[in-house]
Amino acid sequence: MTAICHHFETLASQSQCTLIPFLTAGDLNLETTVEALQILDRNGADMIELGVPYSVRSTNPILHWVSVMGVTGIRWHEVPTRRQLPGEARVLDLLNRIRGITDKPVCVGFGISQSEQARQV
Repeated sequence: MTAICHHFETLASQSQCTLIPFLTAGDLNLETTVEALQILDRNGADMIELGVPYSVRSTNPILHWVSVMGVTGIRWHEVPTRRQLPGEARVLDLLNRIRGITDKPVCVGFGISQSEQARQV
């Protein structure tokens, strides 16, 4: 029996649940990932699932781009436009740059909860 199976069986026999958070390695950066892992460990995570971003050419027909950090539905302000953000952070400028280097469809849906926000991007 694996350690994970044993852990689940022990908890089930005690009618308890387990906390298994998921993190994507490198999001926002590796230092943040390490800090988040340590915080989760200190605060009761039973296991931590760590995802590693990768692409497989044959199964990745579209490009997903995180344009706004946040939780969908929580953010009420407008999607940033080229007038609101400086330099490389300009959403529309980055979108045009991405479209200039790939012919794959670009999905810019993260952090967007209203149709007006989607139209702006």
